Amino acid sequence: MRLSQSEIELLQSPVEGPHPCGEDLEYDPDFMALQQATTGKREQQFGTTIIPAEPPDWARVERIARQLCTRTRDLRVLVPLTLAWTESRGLPGYVEGLQLVDAVLQKFWDDVYPRVIDDGFEDPLPRMNALAALTEAEGLGRSVRDARLLDDGGASMTLRQVEALLDSSKTDQIDYPGGIGRLRDAARRAHEKAAPPVVALREALELLQRIRETSERALGQSWAPDFSRLERSLRTVVQLLPEQSQPDQADPIASHSTAGTQANEQLQPMPNGTAENVGIGLRAVRIKDIEISSRDDVQVLLEKACQYLERTEPSHPSPMLIRRAQRLLELNFFQIIEELVPEGLQKIESLAGRPLNGGSGTQ
Repeated sequence: MRLSQSEIELLQSPVEGPHPCGEDLEYDPDFMALQQATTGKREQQFGTTIIPAEPPDWARVERIARQLCTRTRDLRVLVPLTLAWTESRGLPGYVEGLQLVDAVLQKFWDDVYPRVIDDGFEDPLPRMNALAALTEAEGLGRSVRDARLLDDGGASMTLRQVEALLDSSKTDQIDYPGGIGRLRDAARRAHEKAAPPVVALREALELLQRIRETSERALGQSWAPDFSRLERSLRTVVQLLPEQSQPDQADPIASHSTAGTQANEQLQPMPNGTAENVGIGLRAVRIKDIEISSRDDVQVLLEKACQYLERTEPSHPSPMLIRRAQRLLELNFFQIIEELVPEGLQKIESLAGRPLNGGSGTQ
């Protein structure tokens, strides 16, 4: 069930009592019950009797978490609450959870649990571990990827499936007649209808960035949470969507688009050119003058190149190789060797006389 605005505001407000974030309930029975409820029940065996595993009861997880929120403001409670919302409402539920986390961090950075400074001792690690759980591969990250994104011809597609179609380097390929062309049409229709899961894609990216920037301002870049793995998946899928067309909305992505438009208006067309030549001249200047300032910029440009080739030369193998390069861009030297020439890593380790950090254990 979607929360009302008053319920959301209540969760973002101070807890009643002398402390705005209440008490640290880490060892409270209800807190421990929340942790247990989030994991569900594992398979059990008594003699020859096997009791099947049971998935978490997400309604119960939400109920316990919201009860705890009347007594505390704790990221270790907000993350399971976000997980329950994601499991029950998909990507829009994930965005609601991120909005709550973002608001609490903005208002109560010093007081929200786990605290960075506790009893005069500074230790940012528990806080960063709690924030990292927002995209954890075996927790919220998996739930986000398994969330429904598109409805196409009566069939639902998850974010994971859409990403697999777009990224040929993924091993979990799926059978989807019509391929990327059909997928783009489905994404365009969903975007035009402002389908909540599709709208949530950009919102999630924006909120993850805000949460990371809040941490960087308070603790420095070295303590910023690493959301890159899930952000990469979200960005891959966002490339399907048309550019933002309503820059008047309070949206940083739209604001960047507006700023880009204003900058382009300052470019002078080629002299003595026809209207057609002027357009070509402006486009050439924009592309030539692009300055790459981060690895994310490289990823965006590679993605644009893939989209162009897939649209104009669908039979050409270049997009497959470019997407492979996109994946390798995020790996270190040893992971690249393991990805391209698995036996090569063994030879390097043999020469070094010891196992090398950065191989198969790191993803």
